[in-house]
Amino acid sequence: MKRLLATAFAVTLLLTNMAYAAETPDLINNTVAMSLNNSVKTMFMSTTAQAVNKSATENVRDSKITEAFDCINQERLANGLAPLTYDNELAACAQTYSAYMAENDYFDHTSAKGETFQDRIFTSVPDVIAAAESIAFGFTSGKSVCAAWMNSSAHRANILSAEYTHVGIGFSRGDNSYWVADFGAY
Repeated sequence: MKRLLATAFAVTLLLTNMAYAAETPDLINNTVAMSLNNSVKTMFMSTTAQAVNKSATENVRDSKITEAFDCINQERLANGLAPLTYDNELAACAQTYSAYMAENDYFDHTSAKGETFQDRIFTSVPDVIAAAESIAFGFTSGKSVCAAWMNSSAHRANILSAEYTHVGIGFSRGDNSYWVADFGAY
């Protein structure tokens, strides 16, 4: 039922964006493409024009996240792997933790309260059967954080693991830029 509701929401969002684009073609210079898989959860985004009501900060965050997501999938494709599906539940988990790190000027996979990334992901996204996390701070673009992850053996392993099929990315600014990519398999 949860996946059916997510599917209905995604189709409604796509149709709404298409209708808006038809009414204001001069404002829409980018595309939102949807690829349907078994659970109709796959959504690939190339820069967004979805958010007329979003704040400028949210739009910047979304474009940085899209850039990181695209880079991760380019790395996977270059290494003979299928692209990851962007997952809104994993993204919510990643965004919450990146905001936590930014608000607390804290950087670690385990929170100050002792909560591990497994605790966060498996609690927030109970359908996930395997999970991993990549974090970073100080990077101002999606491409730069992706490059840093690819230069870290543990984070590279997350990106290039055939086990993971989904990813959600969070980005927040405090005194620094904090990134979280949560990977999952269903």
